Amino acid sequence: MRWRTLWKIIGVLLVALVVAAVAFALNLDPNDHKDRISAMVEKQTGRAVSFGGPIDLDIGTTTSLVVRDVSFSNADWGSRPDMATIGLFEIDIRLFPLIGGSIDIERLMLRDADILIERDGQGRSNLDFAGAKDDSDTSRDAAEDGGGVGGGDLDLGVGQLRIENVLVTAIDGATNQTIVAKLERALAVPSEPGAPLDVDIDGNITLGANVALIDLAGQVGTSKAILSGSSPVPINLKGSALGYEVSVTGGVRQPDNLDGVDVSISIVGDWLKAIQPFVSTALPKLGPIDLNAHVTGSPDAARG
Repeated sequence: MRWRTLWKIIGVLLVALVVAAVAFALNLDPNDHKDRISAMVEKQTGRAVSFGGPIDLDIGTTTSLVVRDVSFSNADWGSRPDMATIGLFEIDIRLFPLIGGSIDIERLMLRDADILIERDGQGRSNLDFAGAKDDSDTSRDAAEDGGGVGGGDLDLGVGQLRIENVLVTAIDGATNQTIVAKLERALAVPSEPGAPLDVDIDGNITLGANVALIDLAGQVGTSKAILSGSSPVPINLKGSALGYEVSVTGGVRQPDNLDGVDVSISIVGDWLKAIQPFVSTALPKLGPIDLNAHVTGSPDAARG
């Protein structure tokens, strides 16, 4: 499933939750309608959703919605019942843009989440949701919605993004490999509405007994530019990753549309031993690394 399709599903979930909650709260407590909200989400995704905690709603020109103890079921063939559990999800969304079909999120917070992404030996992914279009529909989608998340039927923008204590487990059934990433903290906040995002990321990646720390900070383009993929998004990040001092500057489009790559990368560290546990082939034992590269073009025709 392409990233653009995943963003559409996320948009559908947000609209279903916010619009339904607003409609219910005009007359009744949304907590009395958890089953109806769950049914709306399940209809769009084919997965069951349950709310173990209360739904808090504060309606205004910017409407705040808070849900706690949410679980989202896994594919029926999956290795565990829930694909995701979320301790707290909070969204502050501007109400009036919804009338015009836009989703303008002022603030988004995700805390205490446990997310599983897996692919079995037959190539099935638990990211393939019922009713979602597959990659073969890409050309038709592009014609219908203008070629990206930002065009046509979904205009999605995020102001502040805060993620705390999120665990992501990736299982590859074909190779029997499991990678666990823990995001201790990730902040993406614009200095003013519509400005590029100031980013601060702190986490780690674990494979077996090997743990690689990640600590990056800097600035990337606006959220709408990132989601639309219509032009390269500026990137300026520095810090440490996998034991190396890392610097990434330049511009790149979203993951399924990389033809606008123009990035300078600097990596300094002790040979390749930090990477070795995370790859299947033996890497050469070189001396200390001081690598500077300039990558442009597309994934099929990149030049350094």
